[in-house]
Amino acid sequence: MPDLWVSKTTREIDPGKSKQQPRRQRSWEVDVQRARALRGDALEELTESQREWVWRSLLRGVRLSQATKLAQLAPEETPQALQQVANRYSALMDQRRRERQAQRITALSGNAPQTRQLDPESRDRRSGQVESRGGPGEEAP
Repeated sequence: MPDLWVSKTTREIDPGKSKQQPRRQRSWEVDVQRARALRGDALEELTESQREWVWRSLLRGVRLSQATKLAQLAPEETPQALQQVANRYSALMDQRRRERQAQRITALSGNAPQTRQLDPESRDRRSGQVESRGGPGEEAP
């Protein structure tokens, strides 16, 4: 059974399918990933979206009994293990939210109206009058 815990970094491709689509993981393979997550493994060889999927499936209780058996967790250890998964999932969601906010701020600051110096001969938009060349308190020519 130790070979079940060894992670594969490459995914096999079924010969009958398109070479661009990786094969769908078998349920027992995902169960092993869930068990590893319950045991505190960061699942670093997976993509961020794959990790998120594994964590979210655990939090929803998908095949939880199989994962806890594979992880060899006692029933009293399961809630704490799930809380750790929830904490990791929450941290990922918080990170994504901060990244989206930073992108919005960057986008808004790039589109912010620039203060521009008006040409002294330009017309005031509201009144249609030529702006004064003089300083404050001086009359227009």
